[in-house]
Amino acid sequence: TLRRVNVNDPNGPTAADLDLAARILHCTFENLDRAVEKLVMQNEALFRARVEVEESTAIFRDLFERAPFPYVITTTATHITYVNDAACTLFRRSKNALARKPLTCFVPIKERPAFRDAVLRSCTTPVATTWPVAFALSGGDGVVRCRVRVGLVEGQSPGAPAVLYWNIAEETDEDLF
Repeated sequence: TLRRVNVNDPNGPTAADLDLAARILHCTFENLDRAVEKLVMQNEALFRARVEVEESTAIFRDLFERAPFPYVITTTATHITYVNDAACTLFRRSKNALARKPLTCFVPIKERPAFRDAVLRSCTTPVATTWPVAFALSGGDGVVRCRVRVGLVEGQSPGAPAVLYWNIAEETDEDLF
C-alpha cells in the first residue's frame, strides 16, 4: 500500500514508495489505454451502424416519395406530417401547402362528422381500417372520391406520439386495396 508522504518531510518518499507509485501509474495508464481502445472500437461500430441506418432511411424515403399512389402520415388529430409526391398531385397542392394542416380541412364540410368518426375508430384499433371519403380539390375544382386505408402506428420510443398512415386511392383504383 502507498503511505501518505508529507512533502515537508526532509526524508521525502522512500524508493519503495516511488516504485509502488510508478507501478500504480503504469497500471492506471494501461487501464486507460484499454478503455480508450474499447471506446474507439465502440465509436467505429456506432459510426458504421449510423451509416447503415442513414442508407436504409434514404432508400425508404425514396420509395415513399416515388410511390405511385398517395401516402400521407398524420398525427392522430389528422395534422399532416409527411406526404409523398402522389399525394401532392391528388390534392393539387405542394408539400409546403399541405404541411401541418389537418387532413380534415380537405374534406367537404358536410362530410367532416363522418370523417372524424372514422378517424376516431382508426385511433382505437390496431387493425388498419378502410372507408370512402371525398377530398376537396384546390381552387374549388370540386371533389375527388377516394377510399382510404388508415393504420395506427404507436410511437417508436417512450413518450413518442402515435401516428396515422394513410394509403389513398381514387375510387377508380380499387385494385390498390
